[in-house]
Amino acid sequence: NSAPLRLHHIQGVEFLHGYRQPTAVCLGQTRPPYGGCLNESNQCTSSVMVFTLDLVEKAPNLIWATHKLPHDLHQIVPLPEPVGGMIGVCNNSVIYMKEHGKCFLQTLNPCAALGHELEKLKGIDIKDETALSIQLTGCSVVALSPTTLLFSVQPAGRLYFA
Repeated sequence: NSAPLRLHHIQGVEFLHGYRQPTAVCLGQTRPPYGGCLNESNQCTSSVMVFTLDLVEKAPNLIWATHKLPHDLHQIVPLPEPVGGMIGVCNNSVIYMKEHGKCFLQTLNPCAALGHELEKLKGIDIKDETALSIQLTGCSVVALSPTTLLFSVQPAGRLYFA
């Protein structure tokens, strides 16, 4: 695939499990956002691109990409096999993404529904768990097993297992 791999403001790169060749996911913005103004043009600006690293040709090959994700997507956590795929961590929600399969988003507090950004997410099922009242701004997430994640939420320093 010769599609250009272009993102502005790269936020993270992680290697994925379950591929024969070295495969990475890159989180970034398709256009630079302006955080002081969350208007129509600054919503759904995050993108995820998954690509293999061809060590012989010394070139990346795009496998799949997902665009128009929430603007506050700030971390990607690869999930080991047999689950596979990845979790995208936003300030007020989490997104599960996989190459072959349905994506879904789980809201974690009432702030996730502010504005109209969730309405713009195409092809993503949304599960409302706003009663949990968990905010993931500045959190760290690590996969402990294929089905268990550890969330370290700041500033309270609380730990959550999911």
